[in-house]
Amino acid sequence: MRNKFKAIYFDLDGTLVDSGLNFSNMKRDLGFPEDCNILEYIETLEDKLEYKRACQIIHEHEQTGAENSTLLPGVNELLKYINDAKIPTGIITRNSCEVAKLTLDMHKLDFEHIITRDNFAAKPAPDSLNYLCELHKINPESAIYIGDYLYDIQTAKNANVQAGLYLNDANHVLKPEADIIIDCYHRFLTSIQG
Repeated sequence: MRNKFKAIYFDLDGTLVDSGLNFSNMKRDLGFPEDCNILEYIETLEDKLEYKRACQIIHEHEQTGAENSTLLPGVNELLKYINDAKIPTGIITRNSCEVAKLTLDMHKLDFEHIITRDNFAAKPAPDSLNYLCELHKINPESAIYIGDYLYDIQTAKNANVQAGLYLNDANHVLKPEADIIIDCYHRFLTSIQG
């Protein structure tokens, strides 16, 4: 795998940090169905006050998650290598700009390109990955997008980017869908170092 990737892009929550967000609790507080996709469901709300209230509840959950987040093991070492090797990188998250910035600032993570649901259509739409690949002038097939959820894999596939799955206790069922499985950033770093 050495020198295989011309760019390495990341999801944020569950991939670089653990915020412990509980989407079931968020849906309960929102009064949304348990089986819905929150960002897609909120767009179906026609009442402006209901929409505004829902946005506030989502923001409060995400902000609390950001404030309580912890950095995942090996992230600093991996990002140092990527930076030193001048490999293009970026963040693509379904979080808001405000929450993404708060999370990155808390953990002193520096990314030139941070794409949130405020900038592009939310994942699994490929627009954000397409934009970064064009910006960095790379063939999408030579990039990897690392995430921990189905939307991350779908986003990568929709953009013809390699799908990296960062494993956790709940996502092993997604392994067959991913191109590359990452169970530890230290091992991943060893595999890409030239």
